[in-house]
Amino acid sequence: TEGAEDYVVKVEPECEVVPTAGGPGAPERELRNLQPATEYNIRVAAKGPLGISADSEPLPIRTNALPAPTAVEMPFVSDKEVRVCWAAVPGATDYHVKTQPEASVQPGKDGPAAPERIVTGLNPKTEYSIRVVALTQKGSSALTEPVKVTTKALPRPNGSKTKSVTDNSAIITWTAIQGAQDYQVSVEPKCEVKQTIKASAPERELKGLQSGTEYTVTITAFGKAGTSAVSEPFIVRTKALLPPTEVRASSVTDSSLLLAWKPVTGATSYIISAEPDTAWVQGNDEKGKAAPERLLTQLWPNTEYTFTIIAVNNEESSMQCEPFKVKTLALSKPSRVTAGKVGDTSALLVWAPAEAATNYVLSVNPPAEVVPTEKGPASAERVLKGLKTSTEYTVSVTAVNPDGTSAPSDGFSFKTKALPAPEQPSLGSVTDTTATVAWAAVPGATDYVVKVDPEGQVMETADGAGAPVRQIRGLKPGTEYRVVVAGKGEKGDGSECDPIVIKTNPLATPTAVKTSSVEDSKLTLSWSAVDGATDYKIIASPEDVQVVTRKGGRADSERVVTGLRPGTDYSFSVVAVCPEGNSTQTEPLKVTTKALPTPGIVKARSVTDVSATVAWNAVPGASDYAVRVDPEAEVVPTKDGVGAPAREIRGLQAGKEYQVAIVGKGPKGESAPCEPISIKTNALATPTGLKPSTVEDNSVILSWTSVPGATDYVISGVPDGAKVSVGKDGPAGAERVITGLTAGTDYSLSVSAVSAKGESAGKPVQVKTKALPTPGDVAVSSTDNSATISWAPVPGAKDYTLVTDPPAEVSLTDKGPSAAERLVKGLKPGTDYEVKVAATNDKGDSNPCPPVKFSTKACPRPTGVTSPTVTDNQATITWSPVPGATDYRVLVEPAEGSVKLPGGGPGEAERTLVGLKAGAEYTVSVIGVTEKGTGEASEPVKITTRAEAEVPVPKEKKEAPPSPELVSPTAAPTVKAPAEKEPAIPTAEKVIKEKDEKPTVPVPARVEEKRKEISPPPASKPEVKPAAEPAAPVPGKKEEVLQKPKTAPPAEVAKMVEVAADKATVPVPAKVEKKLEEKAPPAASKPEVIPAVSKPAVEEKLEEKPTTLTAVEELRGAAEVPGPGAVPKTRKEPREAVPEGVTAKLEAVVPRPEAVVPRPEAVVPRPEAVVPRPEAVVPRPEGLAAKPDVPVAKPTGAEALPTPGGIKQSSLTETGATIAWQPVPGATNYSVSVSPAHGRVVESSGAAGAERRLTDLHPNTEYTVSIIAEGVKGTSATSQPLVIRTKDDEERKRREAEELRQKQLLQKQQEEEEQRKQQQKEDQQKQQTLLENKRKEEEQRKQQEL
Repeated sequence: TEGAEDYVVKVEPECEVVPTAGGPGAPERELRNLQPATEYNIRVAAKGPLGISADSEPLPIRTNALPAPTAVEMPFVSDKEVRVCWAAVPGATDYHVKTQPEASVQPGKDGPAAPERIVTGLNPKTEYSIRVVALTQKGSSALTEPVKVTTKALPRPNGSKTKSVTDNSAIITWTAIQGAQDYQVSVEPKCEVKQTIKASAPERELKGLQSGTEYTVTITAFGKAGTSAVSEPFIVRTKALLPPTEVRASSVTDSSLLLAWKPVTGATSYIISAEPDTAWVQGNDEKGKAAPERLLTQLWPNTEYTFTIIAVNNEESSMQCEPFKVKTLALSKPSRVTAGKVGDTSALLVWAPAEAATNYVLSVNPPAEVVPTEKGPASAERVLKGLKTSTEYTVSVTAVNPDGTSAPSDGFSFKTKALPAPEQPSLGSVTDTTATVAWAAVPGATDYVVKVDPEGQVMETADGAGAPVRQIRGLKPGTEYRVVVAGKGEKGDGSECDPIVIKTNPLATPTAVKTSSVEDSKLTLSWSAVDGATDYKIIASPEDVQVVTRKGGRADSERVVTGLRPGTDYSFSVVAVCPEGNSTQTEPLKVTTKALPTPGIVKARSVTDVSATVAWNAVPGASDYAVRVDPEAEVVPTKDGVGAPAREIRGLQAGKEYQVAIVGKGPKGESAPCEPISIKTNALATPTGLKPSTVEDNSVILSWTSVPGATDYVISGVPDGAKVSVGKDGPAGAERVITGLTAGTDYSLSVSAVSAKGESAGKPVQVKTKALPTPGDVAVSSTDNSATISWAPVPGAKDYTLVTDPPAEVSLTDKGPSAAERLVKGLKPGTDYEVKVAATNDKGDSNPCPPVKFSTKACPRPTGVTSPTVTDNQATITWSPVPGATDYRVLVEPAEGSVKLPGGGPGEAERTLVGLKAGAEYTVSVIGVTEKGTGEASEPVKITTRAEAEVPVPKEKKEAPPSPELVSPTAAPTVKAPAEKEPAIPTAEKVIKEKDEKPTVPVPARVEEKRKEISPPPASKPEVKPAAEPAAPVPGKKEEVLQKPKTAPPAEVAKMVEVAADKATVPVPAKVEKKLEEKAPPAASKPEVIPAVSKPAVEEKLEEKPTTLTAVEELRGAAEVPGPGAVPKTRKEPREAVPEGVTAKLEAVVPRPEAVVPRPEAVVPRPEAVVPRPEAVVPRPEGLAAKPDVPVAKPTGAEALPTPGGIKQSSLTETGATIAWQPVPGATNYSVSVSPAHGRVVESSGAAGAERRLTDLHPNTEYTVSIIAEGVKGTSATSQPLVIRTKDDEERKRREAEELRQKQLLQKQQEEEEQRKQQQKEDQQKQQTLLENKRKEEEQRKQQEL
């Protein structure tokens, strides 16, 4: 449409309309989510800048009954037919297939509803277009998109068959296809396909097949016109029996042989063919027909035979094996083979000669060298060489001539000698009395026999009897000996070797060669002196050394070797010398010179009873030092490191002497140790653990670990004028008090132990006195989120430092930094804190005072405490609700009467004091209670009961007083809540109706009499003025709707007043009455004042107890929750709701004591206005309190009660403890904090009793307990903490151990049961396997019998 930017398409019934790819301006849309077989009407309107056109004429369309088929495919295509398949269409009962050009369509084997059709009568190599439509009784689907297919050019191959089949190959044939030039043969599993004739021939050979396996074969024809369809698959099965393989002949003679082959699986017998056919085949009766061997006899000599073998069983036979050829022998075999001379490595064999033999071949096992004798190869004897000693050999002889060979002779066995004679005997070391003989090891020898002439003692070496070496001892110097050796083994003795001649040396070999005093350039070499030696020769390597003879002369057994190089390896041997000859040289002694010079000038310093420090001259090149201490002790480097020439020796014993030597160490090695020095430790240990346990501004207390054996201690470095005093343990005690010191001064002091044996070394300590004294008398006054910390002022202090744990914000008061008080802010309610105070000035700081523990209140102090209703014997107390408070405590002084809970439960900010004395003054304060504990007491409020139980009659007013305003602690703007949460406001008509329908609430007789006395005539009707604007909601409470009530019509007001007069009277205090007179405008008539009565208790139990904290707790049914360390007691269940029609009606007509005007629409009365409005028949919402009308006491900044002291545990068990303390005057309750917060705190002698029981504690656990006293005047500071530890629960441990043992026993039983089941399962499997094996053996036996 011209000018159209968009189109609006309307469809009935509705459906999803989606723009196409052309966008909203394109004149087309796609309709989606249509219903099948449904008619739709479509209208279109054009939309442009000037507006929307009128709708077009409706276009009716009808959706198909079924979705069009999908996934159309042709799994089979031949030259004349096509099989068509598609995805089934839900709901379709039939399908129609259209072809172009047309062809015959037949349903598949599953009928017309199946998604399959066969298209037949097609022309070869022709393209066809195929479409499918789904049909149902309701209609049809759309046609599918056309799918094109071209028929094959050639006919499908058929007539497939096998021509021949073996175990690993087959030849297949089929009917030739006219026009086919080649064929493709597909085989599964895969194998090799080869042409047999040519490509166009309908025949192929399949090779590489597996025996006994089925193969699926398909064939496709190829020609110039195209291809054919794949043929129907046909099966080719190879033979299960393989032809025999690995054919071999043995025991071949001139007339027989044994033919054998590899067994063929499944074969029960074999057929053997021979060419020439002269052989006689004999089976093995013992092994049976299935044995893969046959004996062939009656053969011709020197004749070649060709054998073939076929494996057979009951079902089939294999192909014949490859032809196997073998030639019979030309000669008869030799006989009577015997052994002539047999040695350890050789033997002579002889035999009976074979006729016509020109040579013989010997087969020797194990192999050996065969050598003809001098008689020549035709002689019937041979020599075997290279045999092994004590070894059995088997020999067979075969005769040979130009025509061939004979069969081997029967085997002949013989055994060689056990061992050969030892070879290469040689002499080892020879001394004057000993000699070592060695030889080549004799194969097989486990021992050797050594004979010495003249006799000598033959000893085995460390290598044992089998080693080819012996040491001969007990020889005479300068004597000749003959030695022969023979091997000895398990199989026998060997031959002796040729004699060895030995001559002993005239001198013994020096022994015990050693070095001493090895330094970097020299060393001392020494050895044991040799008898008869006149000199000694030193053989050194390297040789560039100098040997210096000692003063004893050349016969002295010691030499000094000089001229050595540092850090160099040397070897030294010693030879003894005399005129008759020399001794054997000693084994080389290896030694390495020291890499560094020897340390010198070693001195001891700083010697104590248990330690000493040694120092020496630094060694050039040394990077470390080793200190050797005798007796052993711990050596520690000094602060200068390991390279410094000094060490500290620790762990010494008092009064003992030690030898100390130093060794230098460097990258190349070490030095020689220096000459040792002697160090003797002190008789007493140096005091340890020395520290100033207490440091003040003018005194220091030093303490240390007691020194065993010390009778006194000496303090050095004490200035003049100062005094040293012994501690509480006397002179031998490890403590001294030094007084008279100067503030902020450094002192260097030292402590030495003293006894009759001597004095220890001094232990120094540096001490600096504090610049100021430690603050004391720390007091804490805390609220729920802050605390005021004060202490005694410290003279000279300019400032103070406070540290809290957990950390909190500390700020100055208005008195400045030098004032002895601070304000801690940002504390968490109901949390334990510690605070430390330290004084400071320009010279430094004082010690922090000991930690003072305190706990914040669990919630803020209640505010707005007032008593809106007071009679001669009771008073109603209200206050602003405390956020988070679940209960409240009301403290009354003097403790008279009892406290009555409101109908809203313990969480309501209201209580009624009953049983009070007339005309008496009471001091009342309120404490909030949360799950964490109690809060801070409110500021006390004084109330005075009336002298007499009179109900004042209000003066007449000319005009009705203005409506009372809602009173709240802050003047925030009124916030309206959602309309659905607004309570219903009863109308005057509803009040009158309730009067008639509901039973009235009984009114006490005394009140009824008063009401009759003061009630005005019924004709007098009060004039009602509009109510004042409501005040803001109470902070911390959820905002509620406080609407300005509407003024009722005079007639309704009169009725409501009449109803109220019938139900109850409302007292008007004189003070309020006076204010009303002052504020009320002139009026013609005065309102009628209805006397009030106390709210009667409806179905409520009230215990008359004194108004102490205990009474409050018992009345509200909850145990004390003193703080974070205690667990709340079990809270009693709240009272049941009073049945509707009794209490509810009473609430509707009798004002509550704490608020004459009910809420939410009823206005809470201010103290100046207590006259109820006519609308005041609905109970007011919770949380609004009246403004107090009495003065309250101001905080003094100090704790109201003394801090509890004398805390101790009077009893202790595994799960409980009893804590007692000194009573605090004026305390009516005590708050007990326990950390960690386990268990419960239980009163044992009342709330005011100075004792509590801790129950449900954990065994063997440490707890910290602190106390806060509470009273009417306030609370005390937190007491010093008491640490207790519960006893270990042995019974619990025993029970847990028994449970663990039972658990382990059960687990073990379960494991044993699992093992038993597993073993049983394995046994069953073994039994089944055994039975299966027996069954198979039985089947094999039966098969063999067949």
